[in-house]
Amino acid sequence: MMPCEADLSHDNPSLPLKKELPEGVPALSSLYLYIAGVCNLACKHCWIKPGFDPHQKSSSFMKLEYIAKAIQEGKPMGLSSMKLTGGEPTLHPQFREIVSMIAEARLSITIETNGTLIDQELARFLKQHNVVHVSVSLDGSDALTHDTLRAVAGSHEKAIAGIKALVSEGFRPQAICTLHKGNASQIDQVVALAESLGCGSVKFNHAQPMGRGEDFSANQGMDVAEIIEIHKRIEKQLIPQSKISISFDIPFAFYSIRKLSTKNLGRCCILHILGMLASG
Repeated sequence: MMPCEADLSHDNPSLPLKKELPEGVPALSSLYLYIAGVCNLACKHCWIKPGFDPHQKSSSFMKLEYIAKAIQEGKPMGLSSMKLTGGEPTLHPQFREIVSMIAEARLSITIETNGTLIDQELARFLKQHNVVHVSVSLDGSDALTHDTLRAVAGSHEKAIAGIKALVSEGFRPQAICTLHKGNASQIDQVVALAESLGCGSVKFNHAQPMGRGEDFSANQGMDVAEIIEIHKRIEKQLIPQSKISISFDIPFAFYSIRKLSTKNLGRCCILHILGMLASG
């Protein structure tokens, strides 16, 4: 059997058109770049635990040469998209340069952000530079619930303003909500709010016992039975009624054997993805 060959979908004369990969190694499709090791919020559930640095004074930012090298080495392996995340990616002092660099390489861009720093002008810039999808954290239907989790007053209002700016520029952003005991009763309201704002989808996560989330999950995390019950309600009630896409991924161990077999859930779906921390 011949080695896999990753086709380069976007030509660049300075790069080889394709690279032979060892047998059994899948082509690279996406690279997740954690470009900022800091954040302007201090979310209680954060699994990464970035430093709280709202004024961009930290040196915990990915160097542009790391990104350039990743593009150069990744495209011959099949790389077609990059996700910018953090910490808070928009805190990076060279954020626009990074977006422009990736766009010039003809790679599609997705962004995960808390939305608080996105205004009309930035949303327009993103739309003009090959950004195809933006996910914004929305952890409650009201400011008190969201701001309590995010640990910074006014973050809910700013996130909503960011979503509105994105929608006005033609995006259909995804709202991401981390579920815990304090907001589990607001699932319907979060979906309704996302719909009213013009979001294209809502993704629910459950808090992970890592980073800051370790202590948070011990006190506010849901147990297995609660997670399964919420998952059933989302699948049977919310999804059929909603005008937008809703998802709530739970560990495969929580599914029945029948569902695992019928939904092909036994197959790994991240073999085509690599990640790179701010340190490179």
